[in-house]
Amino acid sequence: MISFSYVCSLFAIFLVVLAKNKEKDHHKGICDTVFFEKWEETLASTNNYQCGPSKPRSFTFSNLYRGNDEKKTPESIIQPWAVVLHRCKSAGCCAYGYHCAPATQKMITIVFKINERESRYVEVEAKNETSCSCQLDNEIH
Repeated sequence: MISFSYVCSLFAIFLVVLAKNKEKDHHKGICDTVFFEKWEETLASTNNYQCGPSKPRSFTFSNLYRGNDEKKTPESIIQPWAVVLHRCKSAGCCAYGYHCAPATQKMITIVFKINERESRYVEVEAKNETSCSCQLDNEIH
């Protein structure tokens, strides 16, 4: 026969387990609330950074020039050392399946001065992305 103390011990264990589960559920609820609040903050910051105006970026002569006829040596001094062009990459957020890309762009001519023994000028055609919009991805990853 089962003793009264044995039943009481089992009941006490049951109450402890029940209390622990309620405590876990309570903590889970708190964690869910914290995660939800962080998620809302993340979503708000994304919504506030929509794809829009292109952003200024720095480019050097080496980034832009693709010709073979202009050889620069270690002694070459190129002026300006960098120029600013506008780009849409990382200029804002778009919905899933879209990316921030140029809506309009303009080709511009940039003149660099290369100083070695003699100075010479080099023209470089470069793309300046003047406005951006969300455009459909070719391939969704």
